[in-house]
Amino acid sequence: MNAHTIPELRYAMSREAIIGHETAWKVSSFGVAQYLHGYDPALLAAIEEAALKLKASHAVHKHLDLTFITGADRFIPEIKELLHDKLRLERLSDMMGTKLEPYPLSIVGSTVTFMNPNDGAVEWHCDGVPVTELIPLSISNPLVGGHLEIYCDDSETGRAILEAGREIPRNSVMRIDHKMNYATLGQFLGVLHRTAPIRFGERVTLVLNQRSVAKP
Repeated sequence: MNAHTIPELRYAMSREAIIGHETAWKVSSFGVAQYLHGYDPALLAAIEEAALKLKASHAVHKHLDLTFITGADRFIPEIKELLHDKLRLERLSDMMGTKLEPYPLSIVGSTVTFMNPNDGAVEWHCDGVPVTELIPLSISNPLVGGHLEIYCDDSETGRAILEAGREIPRNSVMRIDHKMNYATLGQFLGVLHRTAPIRFGERVTLVLNQRSVAKP
């Protein structure tokens, strides 16, 4: 993985294009992109194998209808290796347009999520961390549902729609289908998004969180 090579992109959109206006709370104007990640397949396979072994004892199902292992790098050393990989952070920083570092709070720095009709997915929400990378570890074929949906408007407008008991308009939603060997990087702080419910199949995903490095 060459840190300074522009990765092959499948999707890309700026933060302002998603929200529809300028925002002060951001690390850059980067919104979301999906790209060929180039991570070692054997490393990712080892992470998934370890996570599946830990699922029964370490995974919880409580937040946003999601089953997940939080602070997963505490239990799986291969995640810590990838989380702190210098070339990975340099490449993500190049894409984001500002220098990034792993999120310092270990319990939310890394997560492994398990999604299927029984384990749930992720309901509409805005992230509490600045920058998130989603790396699929496995995706069943077929998979019905489970794609990323981003509300393209102000998040408060979307929340008002949901609180009124109405559906988010489909013409206001950007859809990104997850694909093996491709990661999705997003600045989802203040951006309303969800994982569409999975009706058939399953997906296991490694979630790595970052923040911008404070300027001296």
